[in-house]
Amino acid sequence: LRFGVEAQSDFSGQLLAYLSLGPIFIIVGFVTLIIFKRELHTVSPSLPSQLLLMTKVFSFVTWSSCIHTSFSLFKEQA
Repeated sequence: LRFGVEAQSDFSGQLLAYLSLGPIFIIVGFVTLIIFKRELHTVSPSLPSQLLLMTKVFSFVTWSSCIHTSFSLFKEQA
């Protein structure tokens, strides 16, 4: 995720900003489904607990946002 300021009339910029959040929406949807259904065995039988699953999801989201931020900073410097 990154912070950007676009003109309010820029429809394509807003559309692309919301589309870039798609993976986050998918991850949150799966986590919500798992928490409310409590069917961890159907998602991943190798994970021993829900806490471990949440840790894996949050570490992936943090890692991917760090990669995206560093790439954005690299592009701004060039």
